[in-house]
Amino acid sequence: MLSEFPLGTTPLQAHCPRRNHILSAMGLTTLVVAAAEGSGTLSTVHFALEQGRDVLCVPGSVFSETSALTNRLIG
Repeated sequence: MLSEFPLGTTPLQAHCPRRNHILSAMGLTTLVVAAAEGSGTLSTVHFALEQGRDVLCVPGSVFSETSALTNRLIG
């Protein structure tokens, strides 16, 4: 596990962007497989782009909520 929070810190939704910033920096590419509108994925994509990383998206069904953001990022 990789975190900038001390061991035993309660996981909170507010911690996700800080965690995702670290995750996007760990690889050369960020792959978005499924993301609904309003998910934290968009912040991770922004972090990756700011860090000069490539962002790839896998298209999903136009009828699926969990593909809405992914498909919008492609289009």
